[in-house]
Amino acid sequence: MKTLRTYVSRSFYTTFLATVAVLTFIISIGGLFKITDLLAKGIAAGPILQVFLSGLPNGMVYAIPVGTLTAALLVFGRLSGDCEITAMRACGISIMRVATWLLPFSLAASLVCLYVNSELVPLQHYIRWRATTELRADSALSLLEVGRTVSLSDALRVFVGAIEEDGTLEQIRIFDQREAGRLREIKADRGVLEDDLEAGAVWLVLENVTIDPFQFDSPGAAYSERWRVQLAHSASQVYVRRDKHQNFHDLFVSAHALELEAERLAEARWLLDRAHVLRQEAYIAAESQRVLAWEEERRARAAASELRSRATAMQAPDTARALRERADQVEAEGAAAMGQAEASALSIEQAVLPMVRLLERQSRLLERVSGESEERLRERAMDMRIVLNQRFLLSFSPMLFLFFGIPMGIRPHRRETSVGIASSLVVMFLFYIVLTLFGEFKGHPQLRPDLLVWIPGFLLMCADVVLLRRMR
Repeated sequence: MKTLRTYVSRSFYTTFLATVAVLTFIISIGGLFKITDLLAKGIAAGPILQVFLSGLPNGMVYAIPVGTLTAALLVFGRLSGDCEITAMRACGISIMRVATWLLPFSLAASLVCLYVNSELVPLQHYIRWRATTELRADSALSLLEVGRTVSLSDALRVFVGAIEEDGTLEQIRIFDQREAGRLREIKADRGVLEDDLEAGAVWLVLENVTIDPFQFDSPGAAYSERWRVQLAHSASQVYVRRDKHQNFHDLFVSAHALELEAERLAEARWLLDRAHVLRQEAYIAAESQRVLAWEEERRARAAASELRSRATAMQAPDTARALRERADQVEAEGAAAMGQAEASALSIEQAVLPMVRLLERQSRLLERVSGESEERLRERAMDMRIVLNQRFLLSFSPMLFLFFGIPMGIRPHRRETSVGIASSLVVMFLFYIVLTLFGEFKGHPQLRPDLLVWIPGFLLMCADVVLLRRMR
């Protein structure tokens, strides 16, 4: 039994390591060609190798799960093809028992992926930033390519139509998104690079320049004979980490903090709505008082007018005088009631005014603390939670792929030579496609895409259970 276990484990481990090495090489082959091109231009090898090596953790995130599935398919497919699976069953050794021999490996692979996703992937972004910053500061001209748009940073892309022998650049187009993420396009006939050794920066001095837009608050292009654009900083530039480039603990804490901030903004909006409701209720109550007083005054004026009409028609002077006095009294009472109603209406409005101002002031303070809209905060928080759940699922995917690949690699009939392998590869691609697709729903937090990303993992786990039970 020990010999058989060693035989199966050794075959699996050897195939797994070879597969991971090949997949890592395939993922990195584009970078190898780029390294060769940059070295041929005379750029220092140190930063280039750092850029290349920093991309390996991201490749391992996909190479380890895919390597686990491929190794399971190849090893157990060969065991099935050589009738060794049949021999094991004849000796009373079930496939479930053989599969449990690889359980420690799947746990170890998942833990390695968990560490890579949590620690090494965020670290690779810092190493890549530091190395690329050194490259841009030292060899900005070597990084530019004729007829191709080159990304000098996440927010700065440069296109050069031609590079003369003296280093002059021609037909330049710059796409600048460094200001609040908004796009500014800069066109120039020619330009030259200048190094600022004291500041450790690289400047591009342009001639015959068109800047569109020149100011974002007032759209429109501007023209200048000369214009300077800073292309790169020195390596001492402060590293600004993106939301996604954090470990698991920081992602969870940051997402929770953003959600609390969004809730504060929701509270600020509620306070503002409450202030508006109080002001509206006070206005309605005050206007009701005024309307009643206006009606009372109108009736008083009508009664006074009628009394004066009767006094005019009276022939007895005393009676006419009494009617006129009564009309003046009724009219005065109506005016007094109107004045009292106006005072009461003003008191109602003044009574709620301090509370309204307090609510509005608290709302403004909460909005000032946030600095971003509630929708943007919730989108950022949801994006972090999606990344967190995606990395967790990718970390435990080697275990899921292992127990999926074992039954799919075994051939029930000799003529079915590649059906299981083809089906497994299709399932693997669907797994990653669906996982990526749900990750694009960050703008719709009401759909809870952070939980939807677990659907492919749940379906794959159900498939594992069904296939392993059939394999008994």
